[in-house]
Amino acid sequence: MVVAEDESDARSLPDLVARVVALRSALCGAGDPAARVASAVAYDVALTRVCERVRIRHELTGELAGPEARHKAELQLLERMPSLDGVLSLDKPR
Repeated sequence: MVVAEDESDARSLPDLVARVVALRSALCGAGDPAARVASAVAYDVALTRVCERVRIRHELTGELAGPEARHKAELQLLERMPSLDGVLSLDKPR
C-alpha cells in the first residue's frame, strides 16, 4: 500500500539513489521500535523504486518482503551500480 501511494515515479534516478542512501543511514541509526519500523518501510519503498527504475527483480513487495529481501535487492543493486558499495554499508546489520 505504501509503494502504491509513493510518488517517486516523477523523481530522477540520481534523486532516487540519493534518497536510498540517506534512508539507509537512517535505517541503521533508528532508535525505538516504532522508529525502526518507519525507517525500514521508508527505505524499502525507496529501494523498491530504484530497483524498478533500473529493472532489478526484487521481492521487496512480495510475500518474502523483509530483511532478507532487502539484502538481496541491495546486492543486486550493487552489481548494477558498484559505486554505491561504500554508501549502502551492507556490512551493518540488516
